[in-house]
Amino acid sequence: MCHANQNSTLISTSDFFDGVFEKRLSKTFFELFAFIAIPTVVALSYSIIWYERYGQDAKRTIVNKIFSSLCWTSIEFTLLVCIPDLSRYLLGPLPEFLCWFHLIIKNGLFAKILLLQTGLIILRYACIFWLRNPAAFNDDFWSRFINIWVLKISYSSQFVFVYLPGQHPMSYYICVGENPKADLKQPLKFNISFYILLIICIVTHILMSLRIFIYKHQIKNKIDSQIFLQKYASLNNSQSFFGSSTITFSLVALAAFGILFSKIVHLDPQELNDFPNYLFVYWMHLVNAPLTCILLLLLCYARNEFMRKTMIRELKDFLRIQNVY
Repeated sequence: MCHANQNSTLISTSDFFDGVFEKRLSKTFFELFAFIAIPTVVALSYSIIWYERYGQDAKRTIVNKIFSSLCWTSIEFTLLVCIPDLSRYLLGPLPEFLCWFHLIIKNGLFAKILLLQTGLIILRYACIFWLRNPAAFNDDFWSRFINIWVLKISYSSQFVFVYLPGQHPMSYYICVGENPKADLKQPLKFNISFYILLIICIVTHILMSLRIFIYKHQIKNKIDSQIFLQKYASLNNSQSFFGSSTITFSLVALAAFGILFSKIVHLDPQELNDFPNYLFVYWMHLVNAPLTCILLLLLCYARNEFMRKTMIRELKDFLRIQNVY
């Protein structure tokens, strides 16, 4: 658990990472980006959630339901992770119990994203190869079932990781403004559950996408070829949010975040106060997550022509009503 200082106050009076958070033009630029990106992520995510529930006449498939859960998760991440990260830049070091809680939430939401993405990959594969009659599938029950277990596994695994004694990740020490070397006597904690989830997600995506690709290009005159192609088309048509390009982009973005995080972790803590290392911290806290969400959500809009037209129509109707009043 977090190691409380005897002189800790609501906001710490000293900051080991004061070089990272000193006033400079680059810091202001990244903060302005976060101020714009955070409400943009919430608006785009909620628009897809609304459309998935109310904006289409077709049956709400399990794949679209789970993708809607991913959109809810992006809103949770924006409100519970990005805003506290931004407040660190505006208020200075935060209380230890808030940073401890923030670490659990952040890790839990990352684990939740990985589990939901893995679920999407498996469900996409199941709809193509395993389900003989997808229309008869109980989407509501399995959607609730998956979401409940994803919630339990993600947060419980990360609570155990954060609660166990040892050195916290660098993000915790940046949050509280303390020197990580003060905990050098503690064993270094390794978030093995998260990395297991990441490996499972990537391997599952590669194997199942490869299986679909090979089978799609092998079938010619087989009896079940038309059934396969119909199911494949239904999951990749212009009315679907989710396709192989969507999940591939999200996994690449997670991999890029992992590379950035590993670079920061392997730096000497004092070096984060120097140029250009503090720019990596700005990117990780203020840009990476909201920018990834925005690009992913825009990709969904690019895939779905009917959703674009529906949301433009709804926006025009909303603006017209506001003008009337």
